Amino acid sequence: MIADAFRLPADLPALRRQLAVMTAPLADLNLTDPQLRGLVSLAQDATLTDAEWIEPLVVRFISHGLSDWRDGDLTALTTEVKAAARAVERLTHLYQPATSPAPSGYTTRVLTLTHPDGHEDHTVVHIADAESDKVRQMAARIVEAAHTEFGRHGERLLLAVLAETVLAERDTHEDTPSRS
Repeated sequence: MIADAFRLPADLPALRRQLAVMTAPLADLNLTDPQLRGLVSLAQDATLTDAEWIEPLVVRFISHGLSDWRDGDLTALTTEVKAAARAVERLTHLYQPATSPAPSGYTTRVLTLTHPDGHEDHTVVHIADAESDKVRQMAARIVEAAHTEFGRHGERLLLAVLAETVLAERDTHEDTPSRS
């Protein structure tokens, strides 16, 4: 659930590394929200082992540790993690340096979609270098398919609709688990 909210790998060591990269631009800010400030501080803490790191992360979101876990905590944790992920994404966009060296192993992109009414949606995407080639190969195949299906500017049509779809999906996911 934490990995999904932050759009990071589920593997804990990879999640920690990428969360550290994602929150690095926020590390020197004077964040007023104590939960967010604690999350950024914890994300930047490389001194804890993975086992030691997860407990304070959970405490950040539900105010007590895993040893005191109750059935209702899953709903609260899910809600709080998603809210924190959105806050980190918004702040990362605002404080993303215009020109900075890419952190080792990742490339960061800030994507902005301007709607016809003038409002903008933003998202920050971190692309692991290890996945970059595969993603680029897939993109080339999809661009070719868009040309075949929609003509000379098919990739632009696809890009616009894909951006709208991804950004709308990000904002319409419920903050609580579905009751199906």
